[in-house]
Amino acid sequence: MEVVGLSAAALSITKAIQSLVRFTNFLYRAAKDSPRVAQQIRQFALSVRNPAEAAKLAIMSLTKEKFDLGSPVIQHMKKINHLQDLEEETRHLHACVNGFRKRVLKINSRWDVVTSIRWGMLKPDMEAELSAPLSNLVATLSLTVNVIRLEEWLARRRENPTESIEEEIQEMKNTIVGLLESVRQLREDMHYTPPVTRRETNGSRGTVDSQITLCHLAHNMVERESVPSSPPETFTFAKVKRKRHSRSFSGASTISSAPSRHRPRVDSPNISPPRRPPPEPPSIPIPNLEPSPWWVGPLPPEQGNRAPSPPPREARASVEQRDTPVRVEPERMPSPELPAPPPPQVVPPGEGSSSKSDETTASSSSVPKSPGEARTAAISTTSPEPRRRRTRRTSPPEQEVEIPRSRTDLHLSVITGWITTQSGNRMVEAFIDRRQRCNLISRHHQEQLGLELEAHEDGLSHEVRRFGGRTLRTLGVVTLLWRNESVPVRCFVLEELERPLIFGRPFQYS
Repeated sequence: MEVVGLSAAALSITKAIQSLVRFTNFLYRAAKDSPRVAQQIRQFALSVRNPAEAAKLAIMSLTKEKFDLGSPVIQHMKKINHLQDLEEETRHLHACVNGFRKRVLKINSRWDVVTSIRWGMLKPDMEAELSAPLSNLVATLSLTVNVIRLEEWLARRRENPTESIEEEIQEMKNTIVGLLESVRQLREDMHYTPPVTRRETNGSRGTVDSQITLCHLAHNMVERESVPSSPPETFTFAKVKRKRHSRSFSGASTISSAPSRHRPRVDSPNISPPRRPPPEPPSIPIPNLEPSPWWVGPLPPEQGNRAPSPPPREARASVEQRDTPVRVEPERMPSPELPAPPPPQVVPPGEGSSSKSDETTASSSSVPKSPGEARTAAISTTSPEPRRRRTRRTSPPEQEVEIPRSRTDLHLSVITGWITTQSGNRMVEAFIDRRQRCNLISRHHQEQLGLELEAHEDGLSHEVRRFGGRTLRTLGVVTLLWRNESVPVRCFVLEELERPLIFGRPFQYS
């Protein structure tokens, strides 16, 4: 609802700013024609047939800092005879600014819109919805002082009608330059660059969208300097994307790309020189991931889980009666405490029984019982896997720990706010997702937004959980109750990078 109100206020303030632009256009036009300044100051052109088009052209001319009124602007102007009309439009402008400031204070106190845009975390639909109102917010806060200066100038004009027009023109020019500087400074302070989603020009059609706002002013008045994309403390989508890429190393089907690059390096003594010189360094580090030792082997883990190649199958058939089975497939997600599984030890035909192994390989292609032997060998090789899994982890099932293939089950935080909770003796800064019906959760807004914190110390402060090929330490469990809902949500607060993440069960909505 606040966004709708902000858009309505943006329309009203845009109309008022158009009045200021029309007045400024007249002053600079009068400055070009100084012999008739005394007459034109009393009968100046402020009535415009198409305000949106005239305001757009005037803003485009003002932002280039040439202050050149082309023929399209002059065609949309006609003269009126009284200075009182200018004073009425100025009062209307001041009233719109004051009314808009009241709305801005309500929005700005929540800090969700400002901080979200500052951190670059808005979704595309939200960005298009909020970019124009925020541009009006930035320009309106700087316009307030300039409108007061304009009213003071009008008061002095009434007191001393014979005052030199050149001083007035210079003062108005300083006012506009101050407006440009203030908006530029606000943009730099907020680290905000309006998205280029609107059409900059609409000249051939002759009509402009009714919601022409100061987005053009905020976007064009400042040269396209390089504004920092995100402040140093931001938690941007880039980190989430890197974490999303890391899911491919947890046993998903997209794992064949990265580990396959390591196979020629492991078997490099037995391979001819590469077809082209590799552009990468010898070791390819994964962003924000410690290199996991389990996938650096001659075979990727995905191929180990599938049907093995013929040489390991023949080796298993030949050494079926041995006590220690040959381990061919590495585990999908071993813990970092365990050493890396050894590469598959394929027994060469020369060791043990050389002639018998050749006979076995020859008979395995013709005798139908050989596949059964390979199956029993495969069962014997995979039999110790549940025992190793039990000794490594006793936590709840893997659905709570691993990131599922469908993103609808678990939510990872992409943040507009945060809460600070106690986990044991440590304060945990937990970030909340925008998709959870709440734009901001902070220490002083918990009561307003209907958030209640229940027991968040559940004896899991030292439990190790894995997802996406990475080990994270659970700082605690936070139970959240959302407004108008009766189902509490248990979220694990995991330590990740420099800020914790909320990693919880499926969120249930009424």
